[in-house]
Amino acid sequence: MKKMIYLTGSYKNRNDLRKAYFSLLKELHPDNGGSVDACQVLNNEYEILFQTLPAAGEKESEAEKQAAATLDKEIREALEKVIRFHDINIEVVGTWIWIDGITFPIKEELKAAGYTWSRNRKKWHYTPYETPVFYKGKKKTFETLRRMYGSSEVETEPAPAIA
Repeated sequence: MKKMIYLTGSYKNRNDLRKAYFSLLKELHPDNGGSVDACQVLNNEYEILFQTLPAAGEKESEAEKQAAATLDKEIREALEKVIRFHDINIEVVGTWIWIDGITFPIKEELKAAGYTWSRNRKKWHYTPYETPVFYKGKKKTFETLRRMYGSSEVETEPAPAIA
């Protein structure tokens, strides 16, 4: 399955997808400062996801189960690469993994694991999806992203005690 750029949340059914699509379409539309290219990418993503999601009340399709299992596996593997580090905070927001704390000593390991530094958020992040190089539109606060996609903190291994 092609990696998504804009529709990166997890959607239970077509109604959830439709809500996210219309919200993003408002932001990415050329009349609101977006671009035609961004709208075309969003429309293609919507068509692909719409075919794989069940209508409200329908059972989950086999393709959807397999896609969710693949996504879950990728996120778990990315977490396993960093969970052993100490003095960092790991938070999963939607399908993104965000890391902050004392990361300077492990920055090369984070890069090797596929994480990218966000200058705006002052955090490292990972997502199994392709991300756009240039995003034109209103930036959301980190708290807004938490509310929109849900978030959970991941416990890292405790630092060894010095006796």
